[in-house]
Amino acid sequence: GSCAHPRPRVAASLLVVLVASVGLGDGQRLKITNGCDQEPIWVAHMAQVTAGPDEQNLKLRPGASHTFRTPNGLLGTRYWAKMRCDEHGSQCEIGESGGPEERCNTTLGCAPPVDTKFEASFGADGVDWVDVSLVDGWTLPFVFSTSGRCASGDGAPGAGAAREG
Repeated sequence: GSCAHPRPRVAASLLVVLVASVGLGDGQRLKITNGCDQEPIWVAHMAQVTAGPDEQNLKLRPGASHTFRTPNGLLGTRYWAKMRCDEHGSQCEIGESGGPEERCNTTLGCAPPVDTKFEASFGADGVDWVDVSLVDGWTLPFVFSTSGRCASGDGAPGAGAAREG
């Protein structure tokens, strides 16, 4: 979707697509795609209280994807998109809620942690856990889908896709 809207209405106007691909093999289970066709996003992430195993503030151009490293035992991870950042993925207008290795906007500071976040634990006792709740708030809409064999939260075979946002 198009992301070229006036800045005052930005939070209600953006589309970012997040695709989690289950079954890509150990260490290759999460792929995030920038669904905005006109602006880059930067993906920040953390694993528990430190930065995750990938580059922090990874830039994705419109339509580009990145498959993140998700080794078994990678627990308590959070991924979130940021937009309208400087050339290093810092001081962003959207998504700058702080975290490991993050430098917030010098004028606005770190925003409250209400950004759209994808949370997961990978390979915990042979199971991947995913939380796509928007209970803390949201800044960018997203699409979440799975591929491969997966089960829903109650242990019943899942339909293979869930949408929220």
